[in-house]
Amino acid sequence: MSEVEEHDVSKELFLGIMMLMLTLGIMILNVSQPVWRVHHHDPAVDDVILMYTSDGKAVSADGKSVRRMLRPGEFQRILNGLVADPDRN
Repeated sequence: MSEVEEHDVSKELFLGIMMLMLTLGIMILNVSQPVWRVHHHDPAVDDVILMYTSDGKAVSADGKSVRRMLRPGEFQRILNGLVADPDRN
């Protein structure tokens, strides 16, 4: 007769939870990285920074003050133009 071997699932459960936590941590870092980068970036003179405010999307030169608010659909038109002509400044 063969002996029944006990199987301890606690190690597998622990590794599964650790992998889940690692995945969630990577996702959180990917989401927060662009925000972190803007706050720790000194924009050059001609840089334009897109800001999300409570009133909507806005354009800024320094990342702190709003230069002007974007009209509805304006961001999408700018983005479509940049995709169509990537060499445009």
